[in-house]
Amino acid sequence: MGIAGRGKIAYMNGRKIEPTKTNVAWDTWFLEDNQVKTWIVNSVSPEIQPLILRKRTARDMWVILEQMYGQKKKVVQVYQLMKDVYFLYGKVLISSTGTESSGTSKAVGPSDEANLKLLNPVQRKENY
Repeated sequence: MGIAGRGKIAYMNGRKIEPTKTNVAWDTWFLEDNQVKTWIVNSVSPEIQPLILRKRTARDMWVILEQMYGQKKKVVQVYQLMKDVYFLYGKVLISSTGTESSGTSKAVGPSDEANLKLLNPVQRKENY
């Protein structure tokens, strides 16, 4: 049974906020949060565990995992966008030269390739 099925998803998505330590609810929150942390650690590979073990809350662990695995989704989205941009840019090159009405593609020269590289955000190394 998953974390959501056990009614503990709020510890991961940030809706269950840590009460102050003087609040009587803190002990329960602490025990349940640690239970969720244990479930998270046990559900990831041993290579990933050291990256999240020292996080203070289940939410903190989940944010790290979201950043790691959410990146793959972003890369796929960027790839699709760049395909669209290159396709549209190719159409602009063709229409600006007044040639290419038969459906064959125009060769892209070195200066055009440089412009395409400027459009490509995948080449920038950004930290997420």
